[in-house]
Amino acid sequence: LGRGNLYLLSGNFAAAISDFNISLKIKPDFVDALNSRGSSYNAQQKYDSALYDLNKAISIKPGYKMAYKNRALVFMKIKKYKESINDFNKYLESEPEDADIINNVGVCYQSLNKFDESIKIFDKAISINPKPAFYLSRSFSWYLLGKKEEARKDAALAKQGGVVIPEAYAKYFGL
Repeated sequence: LGRGNLYLLSGNFAAAISDFNISLKIKPDFVDALNSRGSSYNAQQKYDSALYDLNKAISIKPGYKMAYKNRALVFMKIKKYKESINDFNKYLESEPEDADIINNVGVCYQSLNKFDESIKIFDKAISINPKPAFYLSRSFSWYLLGKKEEARKDAALAKQGGVVIPEAYAKYFGL
């Protein structure tokens, strides 16, 4: 499992999957290997395989927070935002200060055109960790709500923090 995770982190997904397959031949219900192989499949855009492994890991160990987080990331990629929100929230039950995941929840609400809700979520992420990228996320929701001054302020904060602002957006706000 250790070498497979090193392969996963280095982007060698085929080698990672090969190592996880070996672990799973020895112990088919090894939730860590299922979770990591699911993450590898996700990185390869093999979403059905990723969901199969992550669903199996969760069925074996229903409280396995990392499998919920990783399944939520797959759901985001395949635009199943409600499912993604549900899984992120399960993960956040045990990691309530994970600002990156909170921001992802905000992006999901934004993708569902629930901009007021997304702003509340982005506010929470920013209060935990004021990453410049979170300001850009919130900026888009402000903009889509027609609150251009708030959008401009957040875009400017993101740019000051080193985030690359989409060209048309930056031009619109004079950034």
